[in-house]
Amino acid sequence: MRVVFYEALVQNPMREVAAVYDFLELPGFNAAIAGRIHARSVRHRSPPDISPAVTALCDELLARFKALPLRSRT
Repeated sequence: MRVVFYEALVQNPMREVAAVYDFLELPGFNAAIAGRIHARSVRHRSPPDISPAVTALCDELLARFKALPLRSRT
């Protein structure tokens, strides 16, 4: 499993997409593939109205993913 965080993907699409291609052992990565990814949507909209219980579960899961050693995420 390879964890890809949205923020990292849109902030550095070349690095993140290349890493996914490497992980999946896919040939043919090129700049045009990552060139379609843009950071325009990051934090531009208010988050949807989600119940506090669901938000807490999501925050807990995100913390668990972020706590994984980098090697386990790739």
